[in-house]
Amino acid sequence: MISVIIPVYNAERYLRRCADSVLGSSYPDFELLLVDDGSTDGSARICEDYAQRDRRVRVFHQENRGVSAARNRGLELCQGEWVVFVDADDFISPRFFAAIAEQAPKEPDIMLFEYTSQDREFRSSGGPAELARGREALLDLAGRNLTLRQLRRGGRIGFRSACGKAFRKDRIDQYGLRFPAELFYGEDLIFCMEYLLRAESYLYLPQTAYFYDLHGDSSSRRFRLALLDNHRLLLEKLRRVLEEGNALPRLEREFDFYVLGLLTTALLRVVFHPENRMPFREKAALCDRIREDGFYKAALRQGLRCGSLRRRALMLAFRRRHYRLAALFCRLTRLSWLKTGEGRK
Repeated sequence: MISVIIPVYNAERYLRRCADSVLGSSYPDFELLLVDDGSTDGSARICEDYAQRDRRVRVFHQENRGVSAARNRGLELCQGEWVVFVDADDFISPRFFAAIAEQAPKEPDIMLFEYTSQDREFRSSGGPAELARGREALLDLAGRNLTLRQLRRGGRIGFRSACGKAFRKDRIDQYGLRFPAELFYGEDLIFCMEYLLRAESYLYLPQTAYFYDLHGDSSSRRFRLALLDNHRLLLEKLRRVLEEGNALPRLEREFDFYVLGLLTTALLRVVFHPENRMPFREKAALCDRIREDGFYKAALRQGLRCGSLRRRALMLAFRRRHYRLAALFCRLTRLSWLKTGEGRK
């Protein structure tokens, strides 16, 4: 059986579409756990409605504690051999669960599928499924999580998200894996990295199984000064995960690459975000403080090429303290997001 965990918080605009996509699966042997995380809109009522309509739906209500706490509650209560996470504003392919069941006899520890968004045309990269075993294969996959390097040209795995994947429940239980509730950004990456560093095999199916919904009220684009503290805690946790998994020497360069990616996020979504009303001199002082952080200082010394040409230019401007130029690059990046719909997850 497949356990599907959907954390629900004020998602009445999207929840029915999400739940309908799960219940419309061509493979019937699953349970759907709707974890209502203290919603204040009509989400709780919608959850109960689905539970009355289909015996495979189980609903749990809790006080608002965040998406990680909701997913962790689902992990405590689910009963399937495989675990799939779906966000309430997204939806899945009718063939997603059938593909998991078909590939399960190969006994991989994790299955990776591809994703797309409903408003962007995308074709699956195609080709046969790829099964890989052994420590080096999993370390390589962990490194790709940090650098977002696809397994195949044209592939589209959402590496840093827990969605679009199938996890073995016995592996999760064996190591007591949970999402870190103290993080509001990067919690998926920590869970996935902890899982991968304990896994022995993965199966990549180049099939589009998961659909992200791009919408303007996404939390990932909002201005949150607390993101800087979250980033610091995230990097501490990530480094500890790599050390405990005996993976840091092998993935030191990939870790620094990820650090520079977080630095880019800090500049785009905090320091030079349009809603940041600080005078520019205070923004410059904030940049100076960020530069003194040990994680960022070490990564900047490596001189790594991080992302697109525009983002590399942003890093160069930041390194040389050309903060007004850095602000301009951030503005250009946000304009490109408006055109392409990027920047959600």
